Amino acid sequence: MIYKYEIPSEDVGIVMPKGGEVLHVGEQGGRPHAWVLVDPQDAPLVSRKLTIVGTSQLVPDAPYVGTFFNGQFVWHVFDEGEVKR
Repeated sequence: MIYKYEIPSEDVGIVMPKGGEVLHVGEQGGRPHAWVLVDPQDAPLVSRKLTIVGTSQLVPDAPYVGTFFNGQFVWHVFDEGEVKR
């Protein structure tokens, strides 16, 4: 299944089934979201940290998962993996 998660601006994780694969990031309703392929039936819930950085900002040492546009701004999203809840 594909689930949509709002990416919070604060430094917290997004609770989702373990092993979710980020397929797309984008802006919807003025807020950043991630669309994630998940298996909600068999996977335990974990907290994942998706970090948003602007162009020309330092990036985390984490896999890049996408770019989205919000007005004149361009944002890049990195998956920093599971975090402790």
